Amino acid sequence: MLFLSKRNNGIYYVYYKNNLGKRACISTKCNKKSEALKFLSDFKYQLTERKLKKSNSITLDKCFFEFLKYSQTYHTKNTFNTYKYSFNVLLRHFGSIPLADLNQKTISEFIQDRIQNVSSRNANKMYATLSAVFKWGISMGYMTDNPMTAVRRPKVPEKQPLFFTEIDFSIFLREVTNPDLKDLICFAVNTGLRSGELIALTWEQIDFKNRFLILDNRKAIAKSKKVASVPLNLNAMQVLTDRQIKTSADIVFSYRNKPWCQKTICRKFKEYLIKAGLNPRLHFHSLRHTFASWLIQRRVPIYNISKLLRHSNIKTSEIYTHLLPDQLRESVEKLNN
Repeated sequence: MLFLSKRNNGIYYVYYKNNLGKRACISTKCNKKSEALKFLSDFKYQLTERKLKKSNSITLDKCFFEFLKYSQTYHTKNTFNTYKYSFNVLLRHFGSIPLADLNQKTISEFIQDRIQNVSSRNANKMYATLSAVFKWGISMGYMTDNPMTAVRRPKVPEKQPLFFTEIDFSIFLREVTNPDLKDLICFAVNTGLRSGELIALTWEQIDFKNRFLILDNRKAIAKSKKVASVPLNLNAMQVLTDRQIKTSADIVFSYRNKPWCQKTICRKFKEYLIKAGLNPRLHFHSLRHTFASWLIQRRVPIYNISKLLRHSNIKTSEIYTHLLPDQLRESVEKLNN
């Protein structure tokens, strides 16, 4: 953002973004447009030189440390941990180099290396991290251009989500002897909530009368960062009613009246899964996939499922449409008439 504007006093001012990304202005002390345009041109050059000098002085590790401070405040814990992991990978590869030395060539070579030696999914994650950091770096005045705009984003092969069949889920649930975990699992498969949303859920978020809960970003920041209302079916309501009787904690899902830890949930979930003799690749997040898959098998419209999963784009929900072969077959059979 860089433009001229004439004020009521007849003087032209230059408006621009400062180092904090906020709009600022400076007087040209000129009332003639030709002179003001020359001032604008000189100021633009000085601004660019200042930014280049700043970008040449900051290294990748210093920039990332600053970015992680920002991320810890404004992003979810999972997003922050993803950036932290990516930071360690990038630092091992590039070392402490000036940001200005990261260009299309060096980044493309790094991305290609991740595709060949790790996976395209990992390369895609690194691409997203670098894009976010550079975008933030520009807003902070650490750099003038984002080199990622010239780098091709890796394509990730579509992967079908793993989910429980209804028979397998019944077998699994019989093996879960921990009542607190069983409540958590049953509620998850009936609401599609993410693990972070579940373990942070408090009783004040539940509306028993109207049978819904509110994700309000107070205790846990939702992935979309938007306030959302989640409807509760009778199965979910039964879990809540039972837990009201047997827990005194402020949070809905506790373990011995203390908050659950995600690592503990994952560990116990895997133990019961192996005990049940089911696919060991299933994990707690598979319950969210199960929620969506069972809905689509019951012919719930994909638009409704997308809303229930709180996906920002319906395309994200379309990974479940492979479960509709019979419905699609019925559609093409209509051409027989």
